[in-house]
Amino acid sequence: ATSSQLDTDLSCFTIVNDDDQDGVWNENDICPNTPSGASVDSVGCAATQRDTDGDGYNDAVDAFPLDATQWLDSDGDGFGDNANGNNADAFPNDGSQWADSDGDGYGDNSNGT
Repeated sequence: ATSSQLDTDLSCFTIVNDDDQDGVWNENDICPNTPSGASVDSVGCAATQRDTDGDGYNDAVDAFPLDATQWLDSDGDGFGDNANGNNADAFPNDGSQWADSDGDGYGDNSNGT
């Protein structure tokens, strides 16, 4: 099903199409096959279609959609699993620890495990 609107003024008219019916006209839609009913951004992309930070992981599964150096947080502590990325987690499988500033192998959080 294709949706069209008629845009008129005094001298001419233009037919504008929105083939995927996401509310963004085809000429402005960079994600032309948005799933039916999905919420989209201003350029017609649903979270499952965009990768805001360009790290190769779409925003729907990227724990850090605005940080290209991180995409996964296995223990859910807010620090990324990529040791070479921003705000890296020194203990990616322990949600109570994330830093080891003195390098002794024990986390800095005295209340952690």
